[in-house]
Amino acid sequence: MKISIITVTFNSEATLKETIQSIRNQRYDDLEYIIVDGGSKDHTVDIIKENENIISKWISESDLGISDAFNKGIQMATGNLIGIINSDDMLEDNVLKVISQELKDDTDVLYGNAISFGEGIKPFIEKPSSLDGLYVSMTIIHPATFVRKKAYEKYGTFNIDYKCCMDRDLMLRMYSRGAKFQYVDKILAKVRQGGG
Repeated sequence: MKISIITVTFNSEATLKETIQSIRNQRYDDLEYIIVDGGSKDHTVDIIKENENIISKWISESDLGISDAFNKGIQMATGNLIGIINSDDMLEDNVLKVISQELKDDTDVLYGNAISFGEGIKPFIEKPSSLDGLYVSMTIIHPATFVRKKAYEKYGTFNIDYKCCMDRDLMLRMYSRGAKFQYVDKILAKVRQGGG
C-alpha cells in the first residue's frame, strides 16, 4: 500500500531536519514524501534541497495559510493513505509498516497515540479520547492520524477559512458524516509542544 506523508513548512530551519530524519527512519518501500513550503525566508529550502533524495515532491510558494498548504499537499499526494507530520514533529520509527499491517479494509481514518515532548517538558504518552468529544474539542492527535485519499475526496479537505482548529473541523466533519475511524493503541508520532 502506498502511503503519502506531507510536511508543511514555513521558516522551519530549527526543527525540519529532525522531521525529515523521522521519514528516513521508516524503511518503508512504498512511501511518497511531500513538502509544501510557504515561501520560507530562512534556510528551510536549503534543508529541503539537501534531502531531495528522500523527498518525492516539494514546492515553495506563498499560500493562504496552513489549511491551504495542507490542501496543496493532499492534492499532490498519490498514496492510498495520507499522513500529515508537522515540521516540528516526527513519526515514530518504522511506524508506516505497523500502520500498513493494522489498517482495516473499511477504515477511512486510522489514529493512535503520540509522545508529547518539548523544552522543559518531561515526555509523556498522549492518548486520544472519545470521538464524540470532537463536538467540543480536538480529541485525537493530528500528527498520529492517517486518512485515506478517498476519504478526502468524499468528505472534503481543510477549510482555508480556519487559521487554527482546522484539523478538528475536518475530523468532526468526517466523523459526523459517517467516516469509519479505527484506533490503534500504539505510538505513531512524536509531537512537540508549543508549535504554531
